[in-house]
Formats: sequence, structure tokens, C-alpha cells
Amino acid sequence: MNPTEALASYVSETKFSDFPPDVVLKAKYCILDSIGCALGGVQTDIGKQHVKIAGVMGGGPEATIVGTGVKVSMVNAAYANGQIANVLDYDDAVVPVPGHPGIAIIYPALAAGERVGASGKEILTAVILGYEVGLRVAHALRSVVMPAGAKHPYLLFNTSYKIFGAAVAA
Repeated sequence: MNPTEALASYVSETKFSDFPPDVVLKAKYCILDSIGCALGGVQTDIGKQHVKIAGVMGGGPEATIVGTGVKVSMVNAAYANGQIANVLDYDDAVVPVPGHPGIAIIYPALAAGERVGASGKEILTAVILGYEVGLRVAHALRSVVMPAGAKHPYLLFNTSYKIFGAAVAA
């Protein structure tokens, strides 16, 4: 089995019941924290601009922008909510990984979950797997692109692991 097949198998076969209670509790805290950040961010001028942009980007009403009741496409909701949650810069951080992984993981899971009518357990499973895969990719990339004493290519590194986390979560 090649690495892509192993990853796909892990993601598709993992069930909510596979997670220890402390991991589920941590995921709940991460989701609540991120929603709190979005509720603060949506009230700012920048947050309102993200809502406006998501509304004009097109697509049907599939998922809600936090704190507004506005429904936009799933992709636009994931984008807007992630940006809004990051406006105040209080969202999660995982040392030594750069950036804020939650905005790239939680909002794709919530938007896709809302679109398909997912259960709370399904959304928690998506979020946990998004963090697991995204952060493992980050640690693997860190060992490849950051030899001892080297500065890392921040944008490439920061974006790459988030793509995996977002894709898995959605």
C-alpha cells in the first residue's frame, strides 16, 4: 500500500468510537474556541468585508456564516468563517507548527457537515481527523524542509499542511 492509499484508508475507516474521550473533549473545545473567535471577528469591519465577499462570490445557500444567519456556498462559508475567526488573531496555534490550523480544519468540516446534514459525531470525527492528518503532514514537512538551523519556507510549509487538514475535514 502506498502512502496515499494508507492515508485514504485511515481517513475512511476511522470511526468516532476510535477516539479516546480526552481527544473528543479537546476537539469540542477547539470548535467552541474557533466559533467564539468568529463571533468576535464578524463584528469587525474586516469581518463584515469577508461576509460581503462570500455573499457575492456565487453559489447556492449551503452553509451559514457564523454570527450572521447568512447562507452561502459551502466553499464560501468555509473561507469566510476561517477568515473571520482569524481577524482578531486569537485562534488556535500549535507549537512548533506555523499558522492557525483550526481555521483550515474546523470550518470546512462545519460547512460540509451543514451541507450534508452531518451529525455532531460526524463533524467531530472530521475535525479530529483533519487535525491528525494536517499536523502529521506538518511535522513530516518540518523534518524535510527545515534542516537544523535553517529558516523554513513559511508560506509553502504553512499552506501545505493546511490543505491536507482541510481536505480531510471536508
